Amino acid sequence: MENADDLTLLRLFRHAAHHLDSTRKYRGQGWLLILLRERGAMTQRELTTLTGRRSATLSEQLRNLDRAGLITRERDGADRRNLNLSLTAEGLAAAARVQAERAELAGTLFAGLSPEEKRQLIGLLQKLLPLWRQLPREKEEELK
Repeated sequence: MENADDLTLLRLFRHAAHHLDSTRKYRGQGWLLILLRERGAMTQRELTTLTGRRSATLSEQLRNLDRAGLITRERDGADRRNLNLSLTAEGLAAAARVQAERAELAGTLFAGLSPEEKRQLIGLLQKLLPLWRQLPREKEEELK
């Protein structure tokens, strides 16, 4: 029975992740906007470290944000290998919208849980995530 429960949990997590992913406007990029809004300008290397994203993935997302006029990318004067990233005025507005939309979505998604159930779910996920981060990358890709 335990294996059936594990498979049910996996299926439910995949459905939940798919649903969440399909509701977001700046898929994968909203968090970048929020980080730049909260922390100010930073290098691409710092953003890679903060997000844990692969360099190629982050580069593509930053390219899309740049094309949309939401960020600027400038070479660092002290170290020409680094790119300094910052939000444009339009990027600041987009980041504020994304942050507000996320707060509203979170409120909607978890409205059916009591405060105690929310704390329990937080505890369970905090217990699981470190274990999941130890999975080899191939296994992690299979879970998606």
